[in-house]
Amino acid sequence: MASPAPLSLDEELDLHRRLVDGDAVAPAQLAEVYLDRLIDFLKGTNDKSIPREFIADAAGDALVSLIKKPASFDPGRNSGELPLWAYLKMAAKRDLQNILSKEQRRKKKSLKNVELSEEAGKYLGADKEPAMILQLKEEAEKAEREILTAVRQGLSAGELQVLDLMLQGERKTAVFAEALGIADLPPSEQEALVQRVKNKLNKRLERRTHG
Repeated sequence: MASPAPLSLDEELDLHRRLVDGDAVAPAQLAEVYLDRLIDFLKGTNDKSIPREFIADAAGDALVSLIKKPASFDPGRNSGELPLWAYLKMAAKRDLQNILSKEQRRKKKSLKNVELSEEAGKYLGADKEPAMILQLKEEAEKAEREILTAVRQGLSAGELQVLDLMLQGERKTAVFAEALGIADLPPSEQEALVQRVKNKLNKRLERRTHG
């Protein structure tokens, strides 16, 4: 299925106006017109080693942010020929950088945890009481179970599967789409819907984790 043609300046501004007015069709049109273009833009301006899932997430995040807060785009502050497209490119670049920074911090934290575990192992002799370590581990697992139990409340079967996949570290849109039963939709619609569910679940996790 071919991507829709780029919008003209007047069409961009009209689409943004409809987003501000709460037009129910505008978010779907925004994703249809810009999602694939944003993905292609990010792929063409970034290192080839960056996973496509990161790029797709960044493109989806940029669109979802605009849908939630359409007033964040001010057409009067842009002098380019297509100000909405220029705004979305900047937003997607920023969101990709945030994703890459978060991934880098996650890797550093994982490495640090391994180093700490190895260091602690040097001082855990056979005469040391292992019960404290076991207790701490059990308390951590209990807290995690309580958080996830609260997060899972009220979720649909598909959303529950998506949550489990996220916790397993899955990033492929196709896998999430299969879990949600939307694998027959066009790729751009799959990515938009998957991103919407992932954002919902991330918000729930953040609320339960950080209070």
